[in-house]
Amino acid sequence: MRRTIERRRIEHALRSEAGDLDLTLFYVPDGNGVPQAGALAMVPRSHAAERFGSYGRLPMFIGFLFGFEDWPTFAAVFGAIRMFGQDAGRNSVYGPVEATINHSIGLLEGAPAFPISFLMPRNPAAWAAWFEASGFSIAQRLFTYELAFEKGAFHSFRRQPKMDNRLVITPLRTPFSEDERNAVVEVFNSGWQENWGFVPMEDLAVRELEREFRPILWDGLAYIARVGDSPAGIAIAVPDLNEISTSGTLLGEVMGAGRLLVRRRPRSVKLLILGLARPYHQSILGLNVIEGLIREIIQVADKRYRASHLQMGWTLESNKPINHIINRWAPNSARTIHSVWKQDL
Repeated sequence: MRRTIERRRIEHALRSEAGDLDLTLFYVPDGNGVPQAGALAMVPRSHAAERFGSYGRLPMFIGFLFGFEDWPTFAAVFGAIRMFGQDAGRNSVYGPVEATINHSIGLLEGAPAFPISFLMPRNPAAWAAWFEASGFSIAQRLFTYELAFEKGAFHSFRRQPKMDNRLVITPLRTPFSEDERNAVVEVFNSGWQENWGFVPMEDLAVRELEREFRPILWDGLAYIARVGDSPAGIAIAVPDLNEISTSGTLLGEVMGAGRLLVRRRPRSVKLLILGLARPYHQSILGLNVIEGLIREIIQVADKRYRASHLQMGWTLESNKPINHIINRWAPNSARTIHSVWKQDL
């Protein structure tokens, strides 16, 4: 079950981005020629250069690492990728990135502060040291916060007795309408466009998300906020699929799948997409939009699905305003850190 979920997650990422990236697998085989350890190199195609422009001129990416258990194997694969990038005329390499920053990304730094959830990479601790030994340095850190649904856990930012009467929050249900898909793309791209590593979301990614993850796009965990007729914010959360099994046994997977997908009783739900349109950044109305969206999800996750935690992932270390807001709004939240690495070629 877990392998099936992981395969579908990877297929979703690759299918969503394959039109803009040339993919090359580098690996070390075992005695039978089967890949033992390796990674995927991803080079933006010429027509997509502008889409990846936030990384500078002529970047490439590395991701989908698997099987590395020793430094010589790691060094051999990464050395080959480095030569490939230089021969291809690329200026830099970033990673690990699974297709783009809009999917799974980063290396885990230290011990996680809470159970690793869906779309949070888990890797051997040695990998970070091997990235550094290969000539990489940290380009950006990513924070994932976990908030417990405890009484008094949240310090409201609302400075008005009621929400702004221009603000309307409504549920998103699959299948999304064309207007809803357009709103998701518009808000996400507007809200994230000035952030480090920004890669615009496209309509295809939303359609693929609906298709691949429909079984976990549960009612009450996705919302759109509008101010008047304009989309102002979006929030889409999913149950943590990693809870299907923590035991590593078939029986554990069956019991976990029953608890999560049949009884719908997750420990945590994870914000898959959270966006605020740029006109509402650094405004009281914008705070009301974000807080309103998250509170709607928390209420349903708590009352209907008996979840006890919300994971907000991820935020950039360099996005100090949003990290400050989270720390003030939920001061007792836990934080797990991943890092994205860069090497100039």
